Amino acid sequence: MSEMVSAGRLTAGDAEDLALTEVPVSEDLAAPEMAVRAAGRVFADTGWDPTRIGLVAHGWTYHQGHDFWSPAHYIARRTGASEALPVGVQQMSNSGAAALGMAAAKLIADPGAEAALVTTADRFSGDIALVLGGGGGFTWSCAVLEAP
Repeated sequence: MSEMVSAGRLTAGDAEDLALTEVPVSEDLAAPEMAVRAAGRVFADTGWDPTRIGLVAHGWTYHQGHDFWSPAHYIARRTGASEALPVGVQQMSNSGAAALGMAAAKLIADPGAEAALVTTADRFSGDIALVLGGGGGFTWSCAVLEAP
């Protein structure tokens, strides 16, 4: 936490109040790029062909790098999910669960859908002494759901 105080991200008092020993921070990757990297790992580890993905559901809470754009479309394009319907799910802390629900509904309702890609990613910053995210400065997760 001393690095956070030295960098002016937190006051010494706020650091003491938070009672944390470490806060991981991503300085260079926007949240959608984190999702792209996570999806790439999943595709590499599972052997899934991204062109077989029928839905890309991306959930988030905080700013995604641009004020007016669709991070889900960016993720679909960058991961090669060229046949997928990209959908953004901005439901605050419920974004991941809502995206999973949307993916499950798509796979049940659409007999032609083989799989759905669900990603979440956030990179937080702010002007109050609050540390957000499962990893502190950023969070990401990714899953490929197969049709039943």
